[in-house]
Amino acid sequence: MDLLEVSNISVTFGKKIIFDNFNYIFRPGVTLVTGQNGVGKSTLLSVVSTTTSPDNGEVSYQVAGIKKPFDIIKDGIFVPDKPDFYQFMTIKEFFKLIKKIKNLSFDFYENAIFEEFSLKKHLNTPLRELSFGTKKKIFLLVALTVDSPVIILDEPTNGLDSESHEILVKHLNISRQAGHIIIMSSHDTNFTKNFNDEIINL
Repeated sequence: MDLLEVSNISVTFGKKIIFDNFNYIFRPGVTLVTGQNGVGKSTLLSVVSTTTSPDNGEVSYQVAGIKKPFDIIKDGIFVPDKPDFYQFMTIKEFFKLIKKIKNLSFDFYENAIFEEFSLKKHLNTPLRELSFGTKKKIFLLVALTVDSPVIILDEPTNGLDSESHEILVKHLNISRQAGHIIIMSSHDTNFTKNFNDEIINL
């Protein structure tokens, strides 16, 4: 069984302590991170994804009984609440970049979710010109199709319409059944009611 472990994580912002020796082992399935605004949900996800370095502690990944430092490029993918990077690229250029970074053999257009999210008409549009919801769908499409063993999503339904909401639930369940480790934060109770594997209430 693959495991993602955070060990003795400490994070402070100024004089405010966000985490003090926090420990958790994430297993295959969905783990929901819940809590009020400001308790550190997004901070935890950014630390787990290794896009933010903690003051102390480490994030490790265990596969086939071998434990190593977690590598978000090789072992996972992270979609923040507001994915505002690569704004100068078109969707087609962004897909090409991710394909190269992740060393993928397929094109994103080949996946069913590409059609379901109705992204074809936007292929040559720069990300900066797209609505927040469309940008979110692009990054979620990548997260759900690169077959990463670890998927980390911060408020994934923000900006999505009801149809896209249902598409996301369907494909997350496919990833869950495939044995991926899925870590998410969300205030959307209509969304979270579909997932009750594990809950971290901060």
